Amino acid sequence: MNPRPLMVLRAIGLMIIALVLQTVVLNRFQVFGVTASLVVVMVILMARWLDARAALLVGFTSGLVLDLLGASPLGLRALVYTVVAFAAIRLTGDAPLRSLAGVWALSLLAEVLIFVLGTLAGQGSLLQAEVLTRAVVVPLLNLGLAAMLYPLLAKILAPTDRGALV
Repeated sequence: MNPRPLMVLRAIGLMIIALVLQTVVLNRFQVFGVTASLVVVMVILMARWLDARAALLVGFTSGLVLDLLGASPLGLRALVYTVVAFAAIRLTGDAPLRSLAGVWALSLLAEVLIFVLGTLAGQGSLLQAEVLTRAVVVPLLNLGLAAMLYPLLAKILAPTDRGALV
């Protein structure tokens, strides 16, 4: 049996869990008034194991679900998470440290895109005091979250060679 569809199903299940945890649990824990973005971390890390189309689909649909649940304009986070998934596909490599280091940069990219596109959509201003706090704190929180999640995702999503034993 081809392991790719199973990996995509696992990734979808993990993303559903991440969406629930993000909206129900993590939004209650704030550091300097902001929270880590578990969904962004999952999109970035999943791009390492999924093929490009599946990673882009996971990024788009998870962003769209957050758009539907939140007050942001429809499609804002879907666009941002798709761009982040594309950048993650291009930037993260086979080395675990390279994938983890990319989380900080790609989280910063996500925050900047949300600020800029949100400002263009009339959702605030780039001159708000919260912008700098979010741009500094959220990528650092995401990096810590990624360091904790990476070993778990590696066990769940990494392809195995069980067929070689048969």
